[in-house]
Amino acid sequence: MLELVQRLVYNQPWLISESGLNLITGIVEAHLSGVRLSPAEAQAKADSRQYGTAGAEAPKQVALINLHGPIMNRSGDNMMLSGSTDPQAFARVVRAAADNPDIGRIVISVDSPGGTVAGTRAAGDAVAYARSKKDVVAVADELAASAAYWIACQATTLVATPGAVLGSISVIMAMKDTSGKEAKDGIQTHVLRSGPLKALGQPGEVITDETLAHYAETMNTFHEQFVQAVASGLQITSEQASKLATGQTWIGQGAVDAGVAHRVGTLQGALLGEYSSQAAPALARPAARAASHTPTGGTRMDPAVLAMLGLSADATAQEILAAIKQREVTAATTQQANMLAALGLTAETGTEADLKAFARQAADGAAYRADLLEQMGKLTITTEGNGPEGIAASERVVKVYASADVEVLAAEVARLEAKRDNLPNAALSQHGTDTKPAKKLPSMAAFGFNPARR
Repeated sequence: MLELVQRLVYNQPWLISESGLNLITGIVEAHLSGVRLSPAEAQAKADSRQYGTAGAEAPKQVALINLHGPIMNRSGDNMMLSGSTDPQAFARVVRAAADNPDIGRIVISVDSPGGTVAGTRAAGDAVAYARSKKDVVAVADELAASAAYWIACQATTLVATPGAVLGSISVIMAMKDTSGKEAKDGIQTHVLRSGPLKALGQPGEVITDETLAHYAETMNTFHEQFVQAVASGLQITSEQASKLATGQTWIGQGAVDAGVAHRVGTLQGALLGEYSSQAAPALARPAARAASHTPTGGTRMDPAVLAMLGLSADATAQEILAAIKQREVTAATTQQANMLAALGLTAETGTEADLKAFARQAADGAAYRADLLEQMGKLTITTEGNGPEGIAASERVVKVYASADVEVLAAEVARLEAKRDNLPNAALSQHGTDTKPAKKLPSMAAFGFNPARR
């Protein structure tokens, strides 16, 4: 079964961020190496998947629906990959909320790196259907990338929290060529096909240029479908959507400035109706606003644009230009602050010398990886005990994760730290408390910089 899962992971296109795909492949490789979730951990992941209306924090008549974790086609209750979302189940809940006369508004909480191509259109179409019947506000609460962005941009209004990462409008695919390893082991794989393009890229088979070209064509088809979905969701032209479809991501206000989100806000604000098109008609989509006014003398400007700029309906041309200029300055300042915060720096310390020192530190990918592996080994001893079994577990963990991506390593360190912090004092004393948490390096993946790949 695990071999089948591995083939599905490596031989299909994904609408997912690089870190998300690395996480999934890392989990699959860990399972193939013998690492398993304990029953308690598996149950915790199953319990974390929530669909349906909001709890007590949401006002009455508002449906809060989660789009969290990797989007795994028809995963149902059988997939435990980081609290994945089944897009078909998500679509059913969204359509039910859209058809429910007791629900006046839908809020979608999005925190996902994306996922499989299959199932994404069904989920996106469900959100578009709901938008045709009532107000739908999608909130990118930390991450709305790739397939998750495809789905979220179909909402009436797309809100980004200040530190949320949005975009990654593109397709990615990984193919694993194991022919060299098998040849070294004295194994030769023969694949018989009745058609030349049947199921290319089988395990043990050499990945040829023809195979890569075949799958590249498939990816281009899905890419164009993604572009059309974004154009439809944001109500912009295909040409405008194509310019956004580079795989780039934007943060918070930067996403609004790029036109991939409508405004910066919070999930709580969405639940309270602050971004509802019914409560605030001025929140038209950017494309509609752009088509309804011309900023030249003697031409009437859309009041929605003036309100967005904080101006009254009788504002002069000079006041409008000054407001636009100020907005550009504010946006640049906000984006810079968000980037410095993600790097663990402040505006006061973000000098040229500090940034150069940080770059030198991050560039040492080998040291970064070694530090994370060392933390994993120590934390495993702390949580499992400092006896022979704990030491053996520590060595096994380091060996299993030795070739994993740094994002996977960092996630595992965080999990072990949480497990250590939840140990009772008596157990922690028995296991040993000499393991001091090492200083973490912040992740650079959101900025397209991976210190493990130099």
